[in-house]
Amino acid sequence: MPNCREGPALHGDLSRHHLAVQVGRALSLTGLLVFAISGCTTGDGEGPRYVGRVVSVTPNQVCVGSSSSSRTTTCGSVPWGTSNLPTVGQRVALFPSKITSGRVVSWSPDSLAAHVDDSRCGA
Repeated sequence: MPNCREGPALHGDLSRHHLAVQVGRALSLTGLLVFAISGCTTGDGEGPRYVGRVVSVTPNQVCVGSSSSSRTTTCGSVPWGTSNLPTVGQRVALFPSKITSGRVVSWSPDSLAAHVDDSRCGA
């Protein structure tokens, strides 16, 4: 015959499990919210987009002047293996591939290679 204590202990274990699942869900949603608010991005089309004109280009760095996401010049590194870079004066719509402490570290390769028509973005 089962011990009377097994029932409540099992019920307590299920309650703790249910609570753990609920807390896990809440933390996951909170993490997603913090991720979205922080502006971090994991790829093209996510996070801030810097629409502006290129003011400086080197093989290692591209800088965009005043843009849709920043009133000041924003520079980011060029990912390894990216060769199709915009030119100075060209209109771009760049997505960061990495942001640290709210600053662009590097641009996404796909957005560096994309050509943006001036008529789409205004002069």
